[in-house]
Amino acid sequence: MIKKTFGTFFLCTISLLLNAQEVKQNIIKLNPAGYFLLSGSASYERLLGRQTAAQVNLIAGNAYGGEFKTTAIRGDFRYYFSNKASAQGFYGALGAGYEKFSFYTSLAVNSQTYRRDYSASGFAAANYYGYQYHFKNGFSLDAFLGIQKLFSKFRDEDGFEYLPNTPKAWVLYLVPVVGVSAGISF
Repeated sequence: MIKKTFGTFFLCTISLLLNAQEVKQNIIKLNPAGYFLLSGSASYERLLGRQTAAQVNLIAGNAYGGEFKTTAIRGDFRYYFSNKASAQGFYGALGAGYEKFSFYTSLAVNSQTYRRDYSASGFAAANYYGYQYHFKNGFSLDAFLGIQKLFSKFRDEDGFEYLPNTPKAWVLYLVPVVGVSAGISF
């Protein structure tokens, strides 16, 4: 009788362990389409707690036919509003890192075009919101939207500061953080 009870208990325990939902602690993601919106990225996310995660991003982007280019490394803290035990659902994120941003301006006079290149690098901060979903097979989708600000002055190779006067100058102050990342959780 005791052997039967112990055997049944043992089989039930093994069955529960095999069927238990494993919480994925790590996610590796790519956002290649964001490259054309100045926010293409390769990211690694690690679950910290029930509703929190940290993410490291390698970012690159190119917009307006190469007129604007950026590369960056940024660390993000994510807070998931859902009460699930995984990095899933709606979230808000704050990030900080180092960014290098370059662009050029062109001026056409008569039949000649003059070009001036500018660049800046330094501390950047980001704030964005999104939704992340994990499929049972480990595949992950993450859609997000927000802004990033580079705290630096734009200068040309002669040291002259750029004073924005073009319709596209908004990109210099608020770089979009937008995209859909696909990845794998493990």
